[in-house]
Amino acid sequence: MTVETAESAALTPAQARVRAELLDIGGERPTFDRALRDRLLAELDDGVAPLLEGLPAAGAWRRGDKALVVLGKRALDGVHQCERHYFATDGEPFAWTAATARGVVAHKALELGAQHRQPTPPATLVDLAIDRLRDEPWGPSGWLGTATPDEIAQLRSAATDVVTKFADTFPPLPVKWKPRFESRLRLPLADGRVELTGKVDLVLGQATGDQARVLLIDLKTGSPSHSHPADLRFYALLEAVRCGVPPFRVASYYLDSATWHAEDVDEDVLAVTVRRVVDGLATVIDLRARRRPPRESPGPLCRYCPVRPECEPGLAYTEPDVWAEGP
Repeated sequence: MTVETAESAALTPAQARVRAELLDIGGERPTFDRALRDRLLAELDDGVAPLLEGLPAAGAWRRGDKALVVLGKRALDGVHQCERHYFATDGEPFAWTAATARGVVAHKALELGAQHRQPTPPATLVDLAIDRLRDEPWGPSGWLGTATPDEIAQLRSAATDVVTKFADTFPPLPVKWKPRFESRLRLPLADGRVELTGKVDLVLGQATGDQARVLLIDLKTGSPSHSHPADLRFYALLEAVRCGVPPFRVASYYLDSATWHAEDVDEDVLAVTVRRVVDGLATVIDLRARRRPPRESPGPLCRYCPVRPECEPGLAYTEPDVWAEGP
């Protein structure tokens, strides 16, 4: 029995399927033109520069930010879904809770597990992750220091569920795959006045010369969303400019069902994403500069929108279907 066969035999059916189909071990990898990075960066800068004409200096809109506009996947998706919802919630402080800290703790636990030489129980990894995060100067450390025992227990349970589901459906991550969790990406534009940011749950592989050998994965609980593919393309663009070679594939991996949505990255995918980013930046800048009022686009965000009581399209969208109730 070869080493490859022995490794495959030790995997669960779900792990073997992920290894063969999603990771595509041994599959062909594309190569890209070395001028790709310069073209993408030029298209972004050319698209952004006209948007900044007549605007204040960096840092004028957000205290503490050096860049004038900092745009991540959530803001980009939000402004494309509904401008009024985005404008109403832009700049709201983030609140740490057991639910919002679950992902950070689970990802830290997975990172620690990937570095351990021996298998470690998920609950132990979660406890180690919480201890590590308490000492960090960022993230949920402040909340972890004041959380009640019940809140910590809720967090431990939720994070352990994520780590366990990952462990029994995803193949073990050998060091040679270069696994990185919560990998940050940053792309400054227009001399630093605009900054694109991202944080990828799991990165595997490393580009070799002009050959794309990186896989970007977002780990998800719950159901697929229409925004997930666009989020991943945004990460692919940031990685392509950072490294000069894009990832060969991006994927959302749904832990509750051990299924995924994957897309292979090519220059067309990156070109579409550049246009989406520039369009999103144009809207953000127009709204913050009060160049026009925000447009209303009814949709799923209406259910959680703070301005819904004042928004006729939002009220109409969320009005109960009286015919479904019967006589």
